[in-house]
Formats: sequence, structure tokens, C-alpha cells
Amino acid sequence: MGTSMTIVKIGLLMLFVALYLLRNMVDGLNFPYAMGIIAILTACIGFGDLGVLNRRLTVILLAGSTLLAAVNPDQLHWEAAIGENAGLVSLLLTVPLLGFILRYAPYETTIITLANRYIHTGFMAYLTVMGLNFFLATLMSLAALPFMHRLMRPMADRYGSVVVNRALMRGFSFNLYWAPNLICVAVVMHYAKIPWLELALPGAAFSLIAIMAAVLLGYYELCFLRQDSVHTAARADGTGITAAQIKQLIWLGGQVALLVAALLAVTYGGHQSTFVAVSLVALTMPLLFAAAMGQTAVYRQELARYLDVGLPGMINQFVLFLTIGFFGHVLGQSHLVLLLQQYISSISHAGPGVLSFVIIVAIAALACIGLHPIITISTLAITLGTMDIALSKPLLGVSFLSGYLMYLILSPFSSAVMMMSGLTGENVYRIGWELNWRYALLLLCGITVSMQLV
Repeated sequence: MGTSMTIVKIGLLMLFVALYLLRNMVDGLNFPYAMGIIAILTACIGFGDLGVLNRRLTVILLAGSTLLAAVNPDQLHWEAAIGENAGLVSLLLTVPLLGFILRYAPYETTIITLANRYIHTGFMAYLTVMGLNFFLATLMSLAALPFMHRLMRPMADRYGSVVVNRALMRGFSFNLYWAPNLICVAVVMHYAKIPWLELALPGAAFSLIAIMAAVLLGYYELCFLRQDSVHTAARADGTGITAAQIKQLIWLGGQVALLVAALLAVTYGGHQSTFVAVSLVALTMPLLFAAAMGQTAVYRQELARYLDVGLPGMINQFVLFLTIGFFGHVLGQSHLVLLLQQYISSISHAGPGVLSFVIIVAIAALACIGLHPIITISTLAITLGTMDIALSKPLLGVSFLSGYLMYLILSPFSSAVMMMSGLTGENVYRIGWELNWRYALLLLCGITVSMQLV
């Protein structure tokens, strides 16, 4: 399990999640001071493990929070401020468990067989990689990128790495508008006070816009420019898919459907928040599936890996998101919000399209110079939450998520761009700007026009 200090970190993180779930599921239970103390202890113990950028952001946010709190010290309730993002943190720590179900059968072999048998052009490869990453990201979040990159390596050799890399980034972006297990969606729901279904419905429509933009642009790049494709006329080969493999894919689709059904049942039948629902589903359903499929040994193996490597590695996100929540809570009590509201009011009369454009560009531009978009989104959500503006709450949420999407595919500081850079050996500017600027521009135009017409 590692060193004793690692065990302490794991215990504190698990205790934090347990107290959060108990607080929300059992009436009358509340642990604000206990959760606050656990958060402070974990942050102190894990501060040395933070990356350089996250360490600087944490210090800056704490300094900013201190200055804002000094103006209105009577308004600060430290235990509430520390627990502001407890739901987000719980979701963040438990979502990786959903990826366990991909280890219960040899799905990789089935996917490779399908690819070798039926894909014979660069454009078909592009569509296949996008579609698979779109599906897998709903279970694995960012972990889908290294999984798919390894899986699609033969396809990259055949059709060119640019085709596969673009498809991976764009396919992942489709989920950012609606998937409740993604942290950006959870952040928007939390700070903008939007229920999941209320956000997911328009989010699905804008996800469709993103899919259409990616498909049209891919066709243009591969069938007209042709400069990005290698061996687009390669012959498909391999044996046909077996009945057992078809059964595996059907069972995988059934598991995903059951996960969604369980999420909806806990959220609306159990009257729980999406954060609680996702955490409970992630903690229970993979184990139930493992028992049903006779894969409990695989489950134990994946759980051990999660506890040894995955959970301790999330100290970075734990500290950063709690600090962002603390800053957001203090900001909401300050007079700075009034100044931001006055500026937003001055441009809101231009229409929903213009306001959405400004929000998206502001989030993306600040992210490209190093300011994490979660900070910008939480600040804007707190600022705009009490205002009468040109955008409805769901469309405001979609604007926030569009800004996050631009950060994810363009910013050299983006976790997805940095991960893909590490996997491919390409620099972050090529992975971000060079491969995705057309997609970002086309999508921004489509979103702006759609917002104006709604």
C-alpha cells in the first residue's frame, strides 16, 4: 500500500468522502468542523505533492481570499467556505471507479478486431476514434485519452497520428456539455445552481452542434485538404467479429444504460444531488457488475491499483478544488461582485449571442495564459447568479461549458493537451492550437449564432 504517510492521505480522503455522503443522506447529520479539519490536514500533508502550477495557484487563491475576507471579516464562516466544493471533491475522487467495468472483459481485442475488419479510409478512422472516445469518456473521463491512444496506435500507424490525435481531442469534447461525471459539468451545476437535467437537455443540443462541427471539419480536412491523412486508401483486414464479442459489446452497453438508470433513480427517486448520486453509483455499481460477471478478482485488482496510485495522486485536485471553493465563497461575500455585475450589465443588452461570446472568449483567453477555467467559471457564476441577463440559466451554463471546452482543446495548460503531449511527444502548442484551431473557431461561430437565435 506504500508508506505510512500515503496510508494517512488515503484514509483522510476516504473519510472526507464518507462524511460528505453521510451528511447528505442522513437527516440531522452534519460535520462542518470535522470536514474542515480533515481538509486542512490533508492539504498540509499533501502540499509538498502539488505540482508547481497548482502550488502557485493555491497560494494566490488563499492570499486573495485573505484580502477579501479582511474587508468583511464578520461574513466569513471558515468551515462553510472550506466545504464549499465538498460535493465536487467527492465526485472527483470516486468517478475513476466507473472505469473498472472496462476491465471485466477483453473489450480492447473486440474494438481492434472491428477496426481492422471494417475501417478502410482515414475519414472512417477519424469518425470511429471520435465515437469511441465520446463513449468511453463518459466512464473514464480524461483517463479515456491514454486508454484510446494505446488502443488506436495501429490505426495511427495506418492513417497518420494527426488523424487520431484530432479525433481523440474532439471526441472527448462532446461530453463536456452534459456528462455529470465530468468535473466541469459538476462545477457549472454547483456554482450556477442548475439541476442536471435542466443543463443536460440544452447541453445535448450543443453537444450535437459540436459533433456536426467536428464531422464536417474532419471531412474537409481529410477529403479536401488531404494533407493530414496518411494512406487514406488502406485496405481493411482481419477476421470478422465473433458472437462472443458481439455479446461483450451488448453487455457493455447494458452496463452503461444501468449506470445512467441508477444515477437518475438516486437523483430523482432518492432526492439526492448529482454529486451524491454519481459518488454512490461509482462506489456500488462496478462492484455489483463484477459480482454478476464473476469478475470480483479483477475488481479487487483494480481497487488495489486505485488505492495505491489513483487516489493518492488526486491530492493535487483535492487541494486545488477546495481552495477554489474557499475563494468562491469569500468572493460571494465581497463588493467585487458588484463591480463585475456592472460590467456584465453594460454588454448584456447586445443580446444572448454577444454575451455568450464574451463569456466563452474570456474563459478561454484567461485559461491560455494560465488561469484555471474553474476559477473564472466560479467567479462568473457567483457574479451572474443574481442578475437578470440576456441568457437563461441553462444557456449560461452552456456558455461556461463552451469556454471550458475551448480551454481543454487549445490551452497549453490544459490537462488534456498536456496529457496528449506526453503521450505523443509533440509540444503542447501543436497538440492544442495547430490541431484544433479550426474546430474551435467553427464551434465558437456555431455557438454564438445558435445563442442569438434561441
